[in-house]
Amino acid sequence: MRALVLTSNNHLKYKEVSEPKLAADECLIAVKHSGICNSDIYRACANGAYFYPLIMGHEFAGIVEEAGADVVNFKPGDKVAVFPLIPCKKCAYCKSGYYAQCLDYDYYGSRRDGAFAQYIAVKAWNLFPLADEVKLEQAALLEPLSVVFHALKKVPFENDDSVVIFGAGIIGLVMAKYLSSTIDKKNIFIIDRNQSKLNIAQKYGVKVINTSLDPDWLNVLRSETKGGANHAIEACGAVQTFAQSLEIVRSHGHVLWVGNITGDLTLPKKAVSSVLRREIKLYGCWNSSFNHHHDDDWHTALDFITRTDAAELISHNISLEEGESIFPRLYASKTGGSFPAKEPFLKVMFNIL
Repeated sequence: MRALVLTSNNHLKYKEVSEPKLAADECLIAVKHSGICNSDIYRACANGAYFYPLIMGHEFAGIVEEAGADVVNFKPGDKVAVFPLIPCKKCAYCKSGYYAQCLDYDYYGSRRDGAFAQYIAVKAWNLFPLADEVKLEQAALLEPLSVVFHALKKVPFENDDSVVIFGAGIIGLVMAKYLSSTIDKKNIFIIDRNQSKLNIAQKYGVKVINTSLDPDWLNVLRSETKGGANHAIEACGAVQTFAQSLEIVRSHGHVLWVGNITGDLTLPKKAVSSVLRREIKLYGCWNSSFNHHHDDDWHTALDFITRTDAAELISHNISLEEGESIFPRLYASKTGGSFPAKEPFLKVMFNIL
């Protein structure tokens, strides 16, 4: 089969590799769509891999090609998405159903080979069944969307609450879109320096702030929220926005940290004292709940994509072969590197047809 292989730091090769061997509790999945996560970019280009060579990719959907001998709930032809975390099912967290907190987990696309390939062997437990009418391209978005709803479920949002979202990537945009339908959208603010992303947010009726155009944006935001927001959500991973999320929230407010931080965060004594004095509630958010029941984050995400068109979140549909050239451009867009033309990346999706 063909796969995009990370052979060493910053070196990707589209090449022929062996098809995965199928264990009795696994299904062989023909991958149809596989999205690039921000974590994939830094894993590939910033020496972030656990090992080499590695096939990345943990946001994907496809069709069951073959079922292992012990698999009873899936058959060839079934459409599926995949929960990428493989829990040990032995630790205290797993026994309580908190699989994302597993103390000895494995992971498709990082700790073992993933879905930037034509085929992948996946444990049947990790498969998320899809109805025939669900589009596989949108189903490949279920993993990042489940992260969104995992975070939003942590705090109550009242109609008059003000919400500040740092980052207009796919996580921030979905948060803005969902919240705009549940609370007063005029009190939702999304912050970014990329106007093309903010243009999408404007369609949802929320307020946008381009930090590259207004150097005094933080004070403007304080004024707009009457001294501070009820909720601040860090959804882009920049070191400075983690600190700014603590600054912009009011007393007794909620701060959700969702983005994968890209460097070390140092907080001065004054900032920490302010967090204590204002009694801010800080929530760390990672991954999602997955339990095969309708109350988990994956079913919430599935309901979202069946009620709304998520295709606008996909900025690039490309072939797997183009992966060798797309990653340097993605990394440059994150780190300030230069290319002849600045590309408006949002979600880059491999089509593996």
